[in-house]
Amino acid sequence: MSSNISNKFFEISSKIHEAMVQYEFAEKKSNNLGRVESNLLSFLSENRKPYHMTDIAKVMGVSTSRVTHLVDSLLLKGYLVRFSTPNDRRKYLTEITQSGIEVVTEYEQKTMMRYHDLLMALPDKERESIIQAINEWRVFLLEQKKEISSINRAIDEDYSINKEED
Repeated sequence: MSSNISNKFFEISSKIHEAMVQYEFAEKKSNNLGRVESNLLSFLSENRKPYHMTDIAKVMGVSTSRVTHLVDSLLLKGYLVRFSTPNDRRKYLTEITQSGIEVVTEYEQKTMMRYHDLLMALPDKERESIIQAINEWRVFLLEQKKEISSINRAIDEDYSINKEED
């Protein structure tokens, strides 16, 4: 990526980021969600399967006690359910509810429209520069997603081994 494109991308994306942070803060407050709660809901919505609390902690990079606190809060809001595993009632799984999926979907749709509006407000030349830079960054982000997928596979394998042992 050329230096000029990188500088332009940084300049424009900084402006977009600042506008989006303000928008996201207002949007999350209206849904009574914190940043980490929102991230947890997004993760569970994207993967659509039950997770052990320890596995969520690993994926999110937070402590299990923090995940328990987040799950408790989201349970009260009706966005998650928690249930014991069939083979060991001491272990709990957490899964997103339809209401949680709807909140995530609505938030993502509003966010995409906001990004669209911000990009369309840019002059053509700046918009073309940022789109070109975004396409080059896309490769990097896809690699990050592959890394997360490998963590999910490891968790799935660990879960199936533990299930067989129970």
